[in-house]
Amino acid sequence: MRSNKGRQGKTGAKRFYRPNGDNVKLPHELWRAPLWTTANQHTLAKAAERDCVRHIKNSYGDIYRIYAKDLLRPSPDMSVLLSLIALCQKKHAEVAGDEDNNRGAGQSWQMGFTLPITELYDASGIPARHRCRLIASMERLSSVQIEINRSKPIDGQYDVCMSYLFKYKVIGRRSDERCDVVHIELHRSLEPRNNYLFKSSRTCAKLKNDTAKLLFWFMASRQHIRLCRPELYQALIPPEVGEETEPTAKEINEWASKRLHPAIKELEALGWRFRHEHGMYTIHTNATA
Repeated sequence: MRSNKGRQGKTGAKRFYRPNGDNVKLPHELWRAPLWTTANQHTLAKAAERDCVRHIKNSYGDIYRIYAKDLLRPSPDMSVLLSLIALCQKKHAEVAGDEDNNRGAGQSWQMGFTLPITELYDASGIPARHRCRLIASMERLSSVQIEINRSKPIDGQYDVCMSYLFKYKVIGRRSDERCDVVHIELHRSLEPRNNYLFKSSRTCAKLKNDTAKLLFWFMASRQHIRLCRPELYQALIPPEVGEETEPTAKEINEWASKRLHPAIKELEALGWRFRHEHGMYTIHTNATA
């Protein structure tokens, strides 16, 4: 497997981060977290799968221990997470702009915001009639705890932990308000920082194919990669640490025809470029940031 960050093309306009409620900035290690599963798509997880703990190694060699009350799926959980953080980061920028003189007094870590629930419907692509789907997704995501054992230390540390991604509370509308509001408290590591990577949360929300969303997440920290089909399969659907069974050629071929090929068509419509030759996939995103 080979990858690189790529460079800005001669004709490509470089994208700059703007806290506009669409761009979402996340630390590299969160973009690289194998949070999502395609198991039991569009159905409720079995009772035995609730309160699940997963040990997974990502394509960089880092081992993640991920706890959640239920399995996390690309649809709708990925879109809900990114849109919610993007909206909060926009609020954060607005508050920071109003309190520039106080940022040196320890105010930057305050990451509590109140959002009209209609903004979450719009940003995540979940219509108001499916309110329960949005709330259930926030419930799953708010239960997430992540422990990382790095393959290479950062600042001398091999282990890092996020005890939560965000906390939330739905507050019923008052007589002078048009809708319910949601109070969100983001983990302080989700304050946007200069060395974080940003992507479009609305682009993710528009993707219909779950494998397209997995590719979107997998390529968030890359602009180019070249790898064979089994490597791509295991990068998008990584096995639990310690699992000895490997996917068969038949399973991979069925996955490619039913999942991967439709995902490629959807992402090509966004400007991504795919090439498959000599058993290797070469993927270029349209990112220039």
